[in-house]
Amino acid sequence: MDVTAAASGSSATSSSGAVTTTNATDLLFGANMVQTSTTGAGTSFTSRILTSPDGDIAEDEMVTATGSYSATAPLASGDWIMQMVAFRTPAGGTAPPTVSSVSPNSGSTAGGTAVTITGQTSPRERR
Repeated sequence: MDVTAAASGSSATSSSGAVTTTNATDLLFGANMVQTSTTGAGTSFTSRILTSPDGDIAEDEMVTATGSYSATAPLASGDWIMQMVAFRTPAGGTAPPTVSSVSPNSGSTAGGTAVTITGQTSPRERR
């Protein structure tokens, strides 16, 4: 793991708040929980799950440079919580990691549901 961010608010956009990555090739994974409904992924992010009827999102983005990043997602104006984690890719990898599934795709509005992210990273170079 590289860095994490979390924030809450009440507006038409949920945002994790900004972090500065220390690794050039991080996988950013963001997720929100809203009282209204998320309408899609934030800029540069890919939507992986948009729950129904809750309207919560799980999204990701692969970055290729260190910098300041945040996870965002537009929603019907209302209360929200947004979190983001930046995962470091293995040293010597030749391809970015991929997310193939996130499970479960729903949970209690009270929180506490464990989430499993499944995917692959590129094999490390052998020296």
